[in-house]
Amino acid sequence: HDPHFLPVIFEHPPEMVESGAHLLMENLAMVNPNLGYSVDEAFLYREYRKAREAGEEAFRGFMSKHANVEIGLALRSDRWAGADFWEQQGRRVSLDDILQRADVVTVGIDGGGLDDLLGMYVIGRDRETREWLGWGHAWAHETAVVRRKSEASRFQDFVACGDMTIVRRVGDDTAEVAEYVRRIHEAELLEHIGID
Repeated sequence: HDPHFLPVIFEHPPEMVESGAHLLMENLAMVNPNLGYSVDEAFLYREYRKAREAGEEAFRGFMSKHANVEIGLALRSDRWAGADFWEQQGRRVSLDDILQRADVVTVGIDGGGLDDLLGMYVIGRDRETREWLGWGHAWAHETAVVRRKSEASRFQDFVACGDMTIVRRVGDDTAEVAEYVRRIHEAELLEHIGID
C-alpha cells in the first residue's frame, strides 16, 4: 500500500459501450486524461488508424491497451463463432422464473474452499417452449476476498448485480445452497443434482 499513489482507470460510460461509440477515435480522449501531455495525440491517432486497417485482432489489442476496452466474450480472437451473438440473446432469468415456468430442473454445484468460490447453477426446461432456462449464483467467504485482492472489485460487481453473496460465517453459503435446492424439491421439479 502506497499512500502517495492513487491508481485511477478511466472508462467509457456503459451507454457508450452499448452503442459502440467507445470504439470511435474521437472518443479516445475520454479515457486518456493525459492526451496532449504525456500521451502524444498524433501517435495515438496514428496507431488507432493502423490498428483499424490491420484487422479486428489488432484493433482489439489497441483498444484494450489504449482505450481501456475489455476484451470480453465476443471480442476474443479465438472465440466460438456464435459468441458474436451470444450476449445479445441473453435474458436475465431468476430462480423464481424457472420455478414458475419449468417442468423439470437440474442443479449443478461446485464447492470451493475458504479462499475459493462456491457456485450453483440451476437449469430448467420451459414446459411450453422446451427452451432451457438457466440461473446461477456464487458465494465466497470473506477470506476469499482478502486473499484474492486482485479480484475484490470484480467480486463486488457480482454482489452489486445480485449474482454473488459474500458470507462471514463458515457454512452460511452451503445453508443458502441447501435452501435453494429445498425450494426446487418442494416445487416437485428436481430431477438431479451434480456436485463437484
